[in-house]
Amino acid sequence: MPSAFGYVNVGVLLAVLEVAPGQLVLRTRPALMRLMFGIKNLTAAPDESVTIFPFRGRFQTGVEVRLAAHSSYYFWTSRASEILSCLAAAGFDVSADLQRKPR
Repeated sequence: MPSAFGYVNVGVLLAVLEVAPGQLVLRTRPALMRLMFGIKNLTAAPDESVTIFPFRGRFQTGVEVRLAAHSSYYFWTSRASEILSCLAAAGFDVSADLQRKPR
């Protein structure tokens, strides 16, 4: 997650991705952790210059939410293909181009 200190890896069960028709929410819990690291939750709609990509790190796969003029958000998951399908069905621009995780 982008933060006031650069990217912060948020552990399992602390990052939540919610997809609904016309809306994507990626948030960190608990709120105290967001405050400590200066993390902003992401709420996006399909009409907001948002592109979604599959990505791969060394040992994991995930989803990249790329925003125009903002840092990308990354969500590690073994269910990336399911999430990409859900995001496409919710109206988001989903690319099939596999991205590599930034270092």
